[in-house]
Amino acid sequence: MAEDIIDDVIDAVEDLFPHKPGGMIDRMRAEDARREAAQKEREQAAEHIEERSYKAVKIVQLGPEISNVNIVNIPAGGTQMILPNSPYRFFAVFVSSVAITIGKDQGQALSGGYPIAPNVPFQVNSRAQIWASAATPAVVSIYTESYGPELY
Repeated sequence: MAEDIIDDVIDAVEDLFPHKPGGMIDRMRAEDARREAAQKEREQAAEHIEERSYKAVKIVQLGPEISNVNIVNIPAGGTQMILPNSPYRFFAVFVSSVAITIGKDQGQALSGGYPIAPNVPFQVNSRAQIWASAATPAVVSIYTESYGPELY
């Protein structure tokens, strides 16, 4: 009841003496509103409403399996890349018509890489490139399975 009387007196005084826009009373009310807003902001900042952060992990959307068959001719005494470097290759199987030597590069294929017998399937579970060399002309049949990235 006493508060109502005080509010009535304040209203009556403000009606008799209106404050100027931008004046001392107006600046005081603006400052009080700014302080109150800053206090509310501090209280809200103290409350943790967000979930715990997590480490982001890059992922790749993989498309369906892609099968590919290829034939590579190797000249007599020469080298040829039979499997190029592929980040999406799952595996490859190849068969040669004659004995070949495989390696990670031309030099290794020519100077004593891994020998492969003729007409024997050889499976590779690697994404790296593979080179082959042959003493006589060779035909290498290659089957690869890879996963391609989905394009949007």
